[in-house]
Amino acid sequence: MGKSIIKNLFKKQAVLMVFIFLFIIFAFFVPSFFSARNLINILKQSAILGIVACGLTFPVIAGNVDLSVGSIVSLCGVVALSLSYQSIWLAIFIPIVLAVIIGLINGFIVTKFNANSVIITLGSLAVIRGLALIYTGGKMVEGSDASKFILIGRSLIGGVPAYIFIFIIIAVILGIVLNFTTLGRFVYHIGSNIEAGKIAGINIDNIRIYTFIISAVASALAAIILSSRLYTASPLTGNGYEFDAVAAIVVGGSSLFGGKGNIYRTVIGIFFIVMVINAMILLNLPVAFQYIAKAVIIVVAVWLDIRTSRVII
Repeated sequence: MGKSIIKNLFKKQAVLMVFIFLFIIFAFFVPSFFSARNLINILKQSAILGIVACGLTFPVIAGNVDLSVGSIVSLCGVVALSLSYQSIWLAIFIPIVLAVIIGLINGFIVTKFNANSVIITLGSLAVIRGLALIYTGGKMVEGSDASKFILIGRSLIGGVPAYIFIFIIIAVILGIVLNFTTLGRFVYHIGSNIEAGKIAGINIDNIRIYTFIISAVASALAAIILSSRLYTASPLTGNGYEFDAVAAIVVGGSSLFGGKGNIYRTVIGIFFIVMVINAMILLNLPVAFQYIAKAVIIVVAVWLDIRTSRVII
């Protein structure tokens, strides 16, 4: 009976079990890992990328991949910081509008032309990065200490950065949308069986476009927080975010073929990857090993998914 319960728990919560196991190991054997300061650092490192990954979870579950998220972070970041001199509201509103337009274009091309989302968003990644370089002239954008924009990324609540709570709120909202709304159910339907979705009368194109918009807007929110926190922004900021976000989603158990996954598991995937990289930094391991570790984590996650056949929706 006990073995059956443990086996069933491992099937459904394999990533969480491995996460807890590694956390305990690191707490005992990695210097300073379990300190309050380092745990806050893990949360800080997870928050920005976590917002990106949570948004990206939507198109992934719908059977697509949005590789433009990293360049959206760069473009929206430089736009937000440059507008912060004029108004905090412009610095928030304009990047979000820009993200909606980008998501709409990505989604429209993928759906209306039945194009491969990897190819299309890889192309838009390059275009958006180019726009960020043109917008800044290839230079860094710096903020002003006099602007209230700085409060978004540097405010504290009980000694904890406020944007960590923003990340939690965004994750909860997206989780509710994905699991308890009609839009969320339709996202799962078209990711699982697009033909059945058509027969059921689901507007496949619109749902797919919505998922790309959600992904882009989440990246814009991450960009606003990141630029406010660092108070500098570069057209190269966000480089590699698409890889890390996809890695977190896969580690969390989402299928790149669509139809399964959820926000909760994406969050676990983010913490998992950030925790491992954090431990490697504390152990003074070379940066090259961090990339290798990410690749190994992804391979192991896929292997676990096949071996345990866990249910993740």
